[in-house]
Amino acid sequence: MTWIATSPLNALQNAVYSRLTTGGNKISYSVYDEVPPGATFPYVTLGNPASVPFEARNVMGEIVRFPFNSFTRDAGGKWQANQMINAIIQSLTADVISITGYKITQIYKVNSRVYREEKNPTDYTGELTVAFWVVKT
Repeated sequence: MTWIATSPLNALQNAVYSRLTTGGNKISYSVYDEVPPGATFPYVTLGNPASVPFEARNVMGEIVRFPFNSFTRDAGGKWQANQMINAIIQSLTADVISITGYKITQIYKVNSRVYREEKNPTDYTGELTVAFWVVKT
């Protein structure tokens, strides 16, 4: 079989950003690829995705692990960081995410955690990694 000639990373990132920021499944937090100076809390950042090829039943594709971070700064920070992770998961799994030239066959949560930042006890960070199984159409 011939391996995928192009990478789905840019197309997937664009689709994920669009899902989180527009339409009926958007989340109620700001979403950034790069956080601008002076950004207000709370917000979500898109991390650096990584992919590995797979082949199953004569289908070739990529498993893309996509990290997300949530940042909050208030007294209920841990709760809010958890809520932000849940909002991301709900948005991404609400219905099919369309990507031109590709099809997502599976989406699942790899891991997540929330922790307090040492420098400021009201700052919490949530980390979430989601895996997307992507095949070329």
